[in-house]
Amino acid sequence: GGPTYLAVGRIRRPSRFCSRMCADQPATRAAVNIGVKSSGTGVRIERGSGGISMTGLSITGGKDGVISTPGTTNLTVQNLVTDGVSSTAVRTFTPDAKIIGGRIIGSSTGIDTGAATTITGTTITQVDEGIRARSTDPVRADNVDINALTAGITVADMEALVQANRERAGA
Repeated sequence: GGPTYLAVGRIRRPSRFCSRMCADQPATRAAVNIGVKSSGTGVRIERGSGGISMTGLSITGGKDGVISTPGTTNLTVQNLVTDGVSSTAVRTFTPDAKIIGGRIIGSSTGIDTGAATTITGTTITQVDEGIRARSTDPVRADNVDINALTAGITVADMEALVQANRERAGA
């Protein structure tokens, strides 16, 4: 049979004496300096994943950049560069996700948040919509520069947007 117990990074499989277990996975899984070109989705983080840290990720072309689904935890994206991603550069449903630094160029939507998210030191240009905050939980935007054609920041609940230091909308 399959696993008898499942938790993030830990699976216990039945054995003859029920004393064998797979090793624990690290608390944080790091991806550093990875490039993805012309993919349907550059990086997809599925339900149950946690402790994901990406630094220096570069995504060129394709439909979606970084997607995290509901049921994920502890996501940090640092110095992300996306260029020409046609739909959404970052869509996160991870509570308390952190997007730190980086550049998003030429997407329909730069960052789409469905949960509390902190966005700092990020430049979003040549997009239709800069940040879409669908969460009613706090979304913090600090030192973010947006140059959007349609909307710089769209919020579901104005009280949820904690701070937007810099925002420009226009061509």
